[in-house]
Amino acid sequence: CHECDFQFVYVLNGEATFEYEDEGVKTIKKGDVILQKPYIKHREIACSTDFEVLEIVSPADFKTVTFDD
Repeated sequence: CHECDFQFVYVLNGEATFEYEDEGVKTIKKGDVILQKPYIKHREIACSTDFEVLEIVSPADFKTVTFDD
C-alpha cells in the first residue's frame, strides 16, 4: 500500500490486472481512470508490455509499505 492522501491513475495505453484488498481482481485498460483509496493493499498481477499510465499522487514523496502473504 502507499502512504498517501490522493492517488489518481489514468491509463494511457495497454492494460493491467490488479488485486485489491476487500475488492477483488480488477483489470484496467486504455482510457480508464482510477481514484485509488489511500492505504489500500493491492498488487499487480499482470500487465501488457505497452502499459502506460499518468499517475498523480499527493504527497509526491510518499512511502510504499509491503506485506508478507
